Amino acid sequence: MEEYYVRPPESEQSDGPFTIAQLSELVSSEIVHPATLYYKEGMEDFAPISSNPGLWEQIKPKPKVALKLRRSPPESQEIDNDSSDESKVSESSPKDAPVPPKASPLDESGNVDKMLAAAEGKTSETKYVQNLKKSRNRAVALLLPVVVLGLLMLAATIVFPFRESVFEMFQTGNYSFDVLLENWILFFAIADLILAIGIGLGQTSLFPLLRFRCALGFGFFLYFFYSQQNLPAAGAMSALQIGMLGATLCIRLVPTLLFSLLTIAGGGFMIWITWLQHYL
Repeated sequence: MEEYYVRPPESEQSDGPFTIAQLSELVSSEIVHPATLYYKEGMEDFAPISSNPGLWEQIKPKPKVALKLRRSPPESQEIDNDSSDESKVSESSPKDAPVPPKASPLDESGNVDKMLAAAEGKTSETKYVQNLKKSRNRAVALLLPVVVLGLLMLAATIVFPFRESVFEMFQTGNYSFDVLLENWILFFAIADLILAIGIGLGQTSLFPLLRFRCALGFGFFLYFFYSQQNLPAAGAMSALQIGMLGATLCIRLVPTLLFSLLTIAGGGFMIWITWLQHYL
């Protein structure tokens, strides 16, 4: 069974996985529409649902079938039928037998209550949508400060070997690119600081750039520390960057919390083996 992830065009946070039946319910609730972006296994990136007519045909709202009303018989026939029905009732039942009340065709309060409950996410079919939104909101509230903290710890770790040159540059006021050109690895720290400021201001559109930074940094620093036989640092830096990368890909609270703990643990250990052990 194919599973789909969806997200609004203006958002980087995706929801899912959903089945075809669940997508159809989201379309009926007007949560998903043709401009909504979708993704399934095998695709390179998210694409509008409208670009896949076959998928939209499966999940779009089904047209309502118009009911054809039978033409009423002539008045004379109605009178004859009524009189015959009354005679049959009088012959087959006592005169004082109570006549059951007819159900009003306008009595649809039960259906209205069900529709309101579905719109508010209180039914068993739509409750998971509300739970998913709550979980995603909590995950985002946890994610932003953790990512900012992780980026700051990354920048501090990268700057540590070049701290004297950086401090001297600020003390003398001689701001030149010579320090960066001689120690090009500091460009990683500058990128981390820029990302930390942007994401700290709520710019989640920077998440794709952050993922690229973490993937690139993971390979580089793993090789760098492993070549120096510094396995603790290689493991800690890998945990820090994998934690941030995984946290930005999660949409539920529990996996976001696990990746956040991995980020803090890796970053905290790197700060310990660099700055704290040196000055304590």
